Amino acid sequence: MTSLAAQRKAGAFAAATAAVVGMGQVTRAQDPAPPEEGGPIVVGERNEQFESFVIERIRATLDFMYRYRTDERKRAGQPTVTEVEEIYRPRVQISADAYIVHPNFIELSLLGGLQLDHTMLDSNELNLTEDTTTLDTNYDFRAFILGKSSMPVTLYSRRTQTNIDRLFGPSLDSTVTEHGAMVQFVNERAPTSIQYFHRDQEQTDAIGRTDLGTAQDSFDLHSNILLSDRQTLSLDYTLDSIQQSGAGRRSEDTLRHDATAIHELNFGDGYRDKLRSRVRWYEQTGNEDISRLTLDESLRLRHSDTLQTRYDVLYETQQRTDSTQDYLRGNFNVRHQLYDSLVTTANLGASTLTTDGFTSDEYFGDITFDYVKHVPYGMFSASASFSENVRANGPRGTPLRIFDENRTFNDPAPITLARQNILPGSIRITDLSGLLFYDEGLDYTVSAFPDRVEIRRVIGGNIVDGQAVLIDYTIGPEPANTISTTGLGFSARYDINEGFLNGVGLYMRYLQRDASIDSPQPTLFVLNDSRDLILGVDYVIGKLTLNGEYETYDSVTSPFDATRLEARYIHTLGRFSSVSLVGNYQMVDYPTLNNHIDLALITASWNQQLSNELRLNAQVIWRDERNDLDGHTQGFEQRVNLNWRYRQTELYVSGRNSFFNTPTEDRLSQSVEVGFRRSF
Repeated sequence: MTSLAAQRKAGAFAAATAAVVGMGQVTRAQDPAPPEEGGPIVVGERNEQFESFVIERIRATLDFMYRYRTDERKRAGQPTVTEVEEIYRPRVQISADAYIVHPNFIELSLLGGLQLDHTMLDSNELNLTEDTTTLDTNYDFRAFILGKSSMPVTLYSRRTQTNIDRLFGPSLDSTVTEHGAMVQFVNERAPTSIQYFHRDQEQTDAIGRTDLGTAQDSFDLHSNILLSDRQTLSLDYTLDSIQQSGAGRRSEDTLRHDATAIHELNFGDGYRDKLRSRVRWYEQTGNEDISRLTLDESLRLRHSDTLQTRYDVLYETQQRTDSTQDYLRGNFNVRHQLYDSLVTTANLGASTLTTDGFTSDEYFGDITFDYVKHVPYGMFSASASFSENVRANGPRGTPLRIFDENRTFNDPAPITLARQNILPGSIRITDLSGLLFYDEGLDYTVSAFPDRVEIRRVIGGNIVDGQAVLIDYTIGPEPANTISTTGLGFSARYDINEGFLNGVGLYMRYLQRDASIDSPQPTLFVLNDSRDLILGVDYVIGKLTLNGEYETYDSVTSPFDATRLEARYIHTLGRFSSVSLVGNYQMVDYPTLNNHIDLALITASWNQQLSNELRLNAQVIWRDERNDLDGHTQGFEQRVNLNWRYRQTELYVSGRNSFFNTPTEDRLSQSVEVGFRRSF
């Protein structure tokens, strides 16, 4: 019976396919009845028979955009540099929903646009005046094939153009073109997807001074296999080919293979114990060759509702262009909960690292107590921790490369690498994916000191405040040494939720680190003993949140005292209307550098539905930094967007004015854009 049914389905599918091939054109039928007002436009006959090609909806859009943009830079002793750009862009777009034979056979979503760009550019820096006209396209085509089958296929191709406003920096034109395909295997026990795409992305300013281009080819496979009701196997494989280039930027060509298999087994009473096994293979060729194999075992046992333990073992071996490294780490963790108020967590472990004849052995342990208790007028929480770490490093006569150190930029503080013999020219920074490489001078700056290296982001570059990055750097040769570090930490918080002090929270955090070294040449090392104390209070009253804290950080490298104040107000004015105001003020003293920094940052946003047809969005950002060593920098940016829409007609006006002044340079960026759109 099953075989006969399968033959009938196969015969029906073959007949439908033959009908498509045989017709080769839209089905000719009787003139269709006039569509209902506001209903779909149907090409072809609507009946129960299969048809070669049917368009269900056709929509057209006509729009016109005008943009004026100017960027101005002033440097002491140099003439003012000005670039002015004007763009006139009429465009027509046609979109449609369609299908071939049947919606469950091939379903189509089609959008195509043709635009005429007339650009006038004037740059006194390049002594350039241009007046160009180009014909360009935007599109988004998507085909969903056999959507109700066990193997649906998606094919797509799209090209988009957008304008990117960088805070306190010139705007960028971004063009992204992507073509791809995805196949899904629908199965209850092993759902699987396979995808391939090619993507080209280019970001440029008006005259090409900022030029960043990436070309990426990616193949991705993902599968979740249900081996049994207690076992799963997850498989992932990605192949990436990436080329990055641009004016004034380094060129990067990278080919990457990344494969991961994860097996999970639940067992024990109620299946609450778990064994997780992971193997990962990573291979990269290009500017830097990397080969890495990672094996990871994790066993979690829940002995009772209050006691659980975890056992972790990690082994990783990797080869880079000029080094080989093996790493083995074991860790034991126990967590015990006493009633609902006290949780005790302890870790104990060891690791060994071997690379090119150099060996580093590490032994570590820590214990943490977390306490939570309902007290009069509120809630009290506290924690205490103690840690001990011993690292024994052998002698090393060759440089050591450090890879993928995860750090975060937080203004106004730089990222500090507290090592004495870092080679500044070896520093390389990427985003967390490792795909986008940042460039020194354009995105960040490096300052080398005898005991550390400081990295600061460039305001107006491609790194934003609060962004996490990966840093690679090289350390010079070092003699044998053993470094012991002891850590001690306390924290407490009291939240009041009753009485006239309702909404007040008081907190403190203290972290102490002490290190000692045993080495024939101890002066070659930086032991960053530190005492970090934070005292703070916050107050929530309605929609207003206030926070103030004081931090004193006493350390061997870069000690400081900081006072931070923050006010945050968010108010909803209606269904589509709101106003928000966020203000931050920091005062930081660096006594060893004889430097004081005052940083003020205010952001105000207003979203208002003025009427059923009219919507307003406005934002103001002000940044003022006074630095005794680097001088006074100030930025002020305003953005406003007014959008009017009535049925199928839309009119919008947006403007941006931004300036950023430093002791060495003043930058001014202004733009206005007017657009009209009519849909049919």
